[in-house]
Amino acid sequence: MSEPVGRLPRAARSCRARSKPEAGHQRGASSLPAGKPASAARSILYGMESLADRIERSAQDAASLRHRLVLVVGPPGSGKTTALREVRDRTGAPFMNASLELSRRMLELTEPQRRLRLAQLLGDVVDAAEAEREEAAPGPASVGIVLLDNIEIVFDPTFQQDPLKLLQGPSRHRVIVAAWPGTVAEGRLTYAVPGHPERRSYPVADLAADALVVDAQECSARLEARR
Repeated sequence: MSEPVGRLPRAARSCRARSKPEAGHQRGASSLPAGKPASAARSILYGMESLADRIERSAQDAASLRHRLVLVVGPPGSGKTTALREVRDRTGAPFMNASLELSRRMLELTEPQRRLRLAQLLGDVVDAAEAEREEAAPGPASVGIVLLDNIEIVFDPTFQQDPLKLLQGPSRHRVIVAAWPGTVAEGRLTYAVPGHPERRSYPVADLAADALVVDAQECSARLEARR
């Protein structure tokens, strides 16, 4: 049975309260910076690379991949959102709540329409983010970067879509950095526990040409160990 028109998907309803943009934030150009701030460079030199530093470095490396996709992986509370916001503040890259933006575009669609148009709608979200960046700071961008948080909606089994392939789509023409709410363990990128209807598991070795994986927990543990 199709979900009633106007009713948000479950993941979108759960993230509504976290969606408001922060007051006073100004977006600038979203192209990747040529270098790092002096403080970040010193941190890396002494083995103190923060998660935000690692994300920026991975975004630069991803620019040469077939799919320019960086997955920042970790469970809730592992610092993904904080790090993405820090990268936003450094670079001026658009920071989007993916579940909320997608749900807004689905309100008037039936469940079959949502399933068929999900990939297109995600592309629209990314395009709108870049257009907003360009309006705020006109000028050419080399390799753009878009930061996506709260992507849980793409795992909804009613859409019958592969979340990784959905994220790869818009990453052909710009760097997409997405906060993946899961884990990296025993050589596999996962989402949800075994047996859960939203469970996803991918061999990390198979992602080499399609995505760079940043383990938020591992990065934080290394940083703490060196302090």
